[in-house]
Amino acid sequence: MHVIANHCLGARLSVIPKLFQNSYKTVSVWFFPYRFNVPGIRIREKLISFVFQNTCCLCNEIINEIASSDDQITCTQCRQHCFGNLLDRCYFCCAPTTLENPFGSRCRICRNWSSGFERVMAAGHYTGRTKAAILEIKRDCNDIKALQMGKLMGSICEKLDLPDTINCVVPVPSHWYRRMGRRGFHVADVMAEGFCRYTGLPKSTLLNCSRFTKKQAKLRPNARIKNVRGAFTLKARKSVQDMQILLLDDVMTTGATASECAKILLKAGASQVFVAVAARATGIS
Repeated sequence: MHVIANHCLGARLSVIPKLFQNSYKTVSVWFFPYRFNVPGIRIREKLISFVFQNTCCLCNEIINEIASSDDQITCTQCRQHCFGNLLDRCYFCCAPTTLENPFGSRCRICRNWSSGFERVMAAGHYTGRTKAAILEIKRDCNDIKALQMGKLMGSICEKLDLPDTINCVVPVPSHWYRRMGRRGFHVADVMAEGFCRYTGLPKSTLLNCSRFTKKQAKLRPNARIKNVRGAFTLKARKSVQDMQILLLDDVMTTGATASECAKILLKAGASQVFVAVAARATGIS
């Protein structure tokens, strides 16, 4: 009986249709009682991955190939797509190098930036499957996919020369009113959890969003800077003296939000601030 049970559990119910698997993952986000905290996400991730087949965090296709645990984040096609264009981007802001800059120099987008952070590392450009995955996270409130996306970010950032001297990973904060909305979780916070689980770096919520802001995606570039100005503060009794910090967010377009957070950290005594995002959008068609 033990042999039969182990065989059945080891198969992980591979006969279950893929459509049902994806639907179950979406429904579980709403009905599992631990949805509103990171430990609950970890529990659901283990339960779902045990019962159901692993699916790619970008295209939702079932991962059939035998691979190591690190490679179970994406399918072969998406992995080649992500890792195949790592050099086709600006070293400093991760914008596509088609914007007329040689590797190692600033492109025309970030050449005149006064951002405060050293450089940006992005898992991909805000197009195609990467864009669809991020929109799915937000539309379907899929925190499991956000956790997987964070692991993918960690894998790619290590190939983009993630500094060994980083002291902690800080998710870009969201206002409490927005965190308590329909989604029930903060995307950057869950992505940071996945990122830290992959890289082994500690996560720290050093920053607080003290003022409700409009959604950046609906504003023009100049309005975005004004929208986040003075919106972030360093939490009480938190010290960042001489620390090297990695800010983490889901999408960067103009860099206004990351720049404002970086300036707060540098003013408080941090030595350097780097930025990691799931997708880099340029705002240029």
